[in-house]
Amino acid sequence: MSAETESVLHFEAVDLLQTRSADSALREVELRVGPGELALIQVRRGLLEIPLGDAVCGMMRPDKGVVRFDGLDWTAMSPREAQRKRHDIGRFHGDAPWISNLNIDENILLGECHHTRRDEAEILAEALALAARFGLEEITSKRPHLISQRLSAVYQLVRAFLGKPKLIYLERPMRGVVSEFSEVLIELLGEYRAEGGAVVWISSEQDVLDSTALNATSRYAVEPPHLRAQENTRA
Repeated sequence: MSAETESVLHFEAVDLLQTRSADSALREVELRVGPGELALIQVRRGLLEIPLGDAVCGMMRPDKGVVRFDGLDWTAMSPREAQRKRHDIGRFHGDAPWISNLNIDENILLGECHHTRRDEAEILAEALALAARFGLEEITSKRPHLISQRLSAVYQLVRAFLGKPKLIYLERPMRGVVSEFSEVLIELLGEYRAEGGAVVWISSEQDVLDSTALNATSRYAVEPPHLRAQENTRA
């Protein structure tokens, strides 16, 4: 089996230059994450835009290089195939995470209902079980703008884990919220990785970056225009 087929996510000499700020552009990005691995990426607190997430999900075309997910080049996929593959990624967005004209419960269940044949009651039961891990008793039916930042973060995490995707991409999930659920998140990530799931965690929080419980397999730092592998990164 080739290294490529063993990778869940692979950036190969990727330039991401089409950003709102030239200070956020990245060049020559090299990143590989395999099943059960966690790549921890440090960003400075003042960095507002991180183009990696859209590239990970095939929503930003690289100016140079190739981004492969599950062994496939995003640019070689048809729009329908790319949409299906995105369902295999659980994403915690840094900004604008919800469809504003849908309730939170509709937002959470939408992807799994659309892309699978699972019964909605089964999907809801899984979502409720995930929410319970964070101490919540319900999946709210309120609109996104009517809930707190803390609840929004927890519900995003529920959506990210729902359906056991192949990759979970977390973009500063602890930013601006009480970190009371970080222990639960790390526990869930351990269970998810034990079943072969891959993780990319972007963080500027020192307690996350210093955590040994995460057991990161590789570590990087975003230093625009570069993504630098740190010395203790494991192959």
